[in-house]
Amino acid sequence: RTRRATLEEALAEHLPDWTYVRPTGGVYLWLRLPTGDAFEFAQVAARHGVVVTPGNGMSADASFPDYVRIPFVEQPATIRLGVERLGEAWRSYTRASEVRRRAASG
Repeated sequence: RTRRATLEEALAEHLPDWTYVRPTGGVYLWLRLPTGDAFEFAQVAARHGVVVTPGNGMSADASFPDYVRIPFVEQPATIRLGVERLGEAWRSYTRASEVRRRAASG
């Protein structure tokens, strides 16, 4: 519970637009990205030092392309650092997405 609470607090601070349903068990949160593609974002996150599992990689029919799975099994300090890096990755991802949209629109 403490580690899940740490993750939830860090998400509220660094990624407040991401949504999830609190699990009744397990050691993962399934987080929904406000926009974009989880597979693409996972690649950006990895470049920021955080590995997340895109939802479509966990589905037999490639469902959940806008979800990532994040565990909360690490120590609280590691969880906080990971979410901080995810926040940095998200800002990088959304900036790049905006640049691509602008270039495509002319």
